[in-house]
Amino acid sequence: MTVTKSPQRKRRSGGEAAEQRAEQFIAGASEAADTSASGQSGKPHKKRQKHMTTLRFDTELLRRIDAAAERHGISRAAWISYTLSRVLDDEGIG
Repeated sequence: MTVTKSPQRKRRSGGEAAEQRAEQFIAGASEAADTSASGQSGKPHKKRQKHMTTLRFDTELLRRIDAAAERHGISRAAWISYTLSRVLDDEGIG
């Protein structure tokens, strides 16, 4: 099997800032997973709880969400979580 380079994504205005926020979000998720899984940091780790919820989306909107998630190489749930987190940060809602 041949390994090929991923195609370059088109960047919109402000794309670099958005890309940087995405990288920080993803890095934060992996760091949290590492510390909770290993428990070797010496510090008590407060595990963030996640709650399951049900959302209903129009078929066309769900198709667009899935396309965006695929473009970023993440799951639908991760894309929704990241996008909502970004909007809340942009609006200063903490």
